[in-house]
Amino acid sequence: MTALPEYLLGAGGRDIDGYGQYDGDSNSTTERPALGIRSPGSDGAWGSTLYASGPNNNLPVGAALQEDRLRAFYVDPDANPFSIRFRRPGPVYGPYLGLEQAGSLGKILPSNATWSVNDQEPEPVQLITENDLAWTDPAARLVMLDSYGNPIEYFRSPYAPGQLSKRDVRDFLGGPDLPDDSDYQPSTLADVIRLRPFTFTADESVDGDGTGAFDSRLVDDLGPEARDIPGSTTLALKTARWALFSGGADKTYNPWVRSSELNEDNIVEIGK
Repeated sequence: MTALPEYLLGAGGRDIDGYGQYDGDSNSTTERPALGIRSPGSDGAWGSTLYASGPNNNLPVGAALQEDRLRAFYVDPDANPFSIRFRRPGPVYGPYLGLEQAGSLGKILPSNATWSVNDQEPEPVQLITENDLAWTDPAARLVMLDSYGNPIEYFRSPYAPGQLSKRDVRDFLGGPDLPDDSDYQPSTLADVIRLRPFTFTADESVDGDGTGAFDSRLVDDLGPEARDIPGSTTLALKTARWALFSGGADKTYNPWVRSSELNEDNIVEIGK
């Protein structure tokens, strides 16, 4: 949810996207307003998949945590703000998007909600607006909203850790399976059930014939008595590189069952 404003607006400071005032770096005070980003680097995530966080680098490389960016940006992120050394100064890009329409931005905070397979539950984040007291909460993160007030979510097909130009060769469960294994199935955007079409049109190439030979390896929870094939998706979604998602007018969706009525008004855009 937070990826779109991070990359297209760049509202964060040097600790988030490489550009903008950051209290831990006295040399960043001239970078105001903070809109814009420095290059996200070879991993596309400002080094957060290449540098491990923690004083002893005790987390695995590839965790992609926000705090990992500090270690990527700074030689010693715990140094005094007046002597801290920025690792990668360079050109500034963007912002790439104007948001003249009121209500185009919101923020999210974690909530106590969790998705249940059998029950309709709210999204496990709390959406807040500029009128909410929690707007200034340091933990709140910017999101872009659609015309219904839903956060727009961004999905990207998996790539090899730290290598944007290479496909991720791990299987859909993150295991070590390689393409020459007979049961190999790479992760694709079709593994995200709510991105799959609610219904299939005649001109769509549907992937899923019930034999398991072409079905998505990640089936939904309709079970054996389902009125359609639980693993069905489209070839377009399996080969897409990115997707944008919104829950639509009803502001909700079912993440477990593709043909749930909650997914009928889902808005999904995909591209390569």
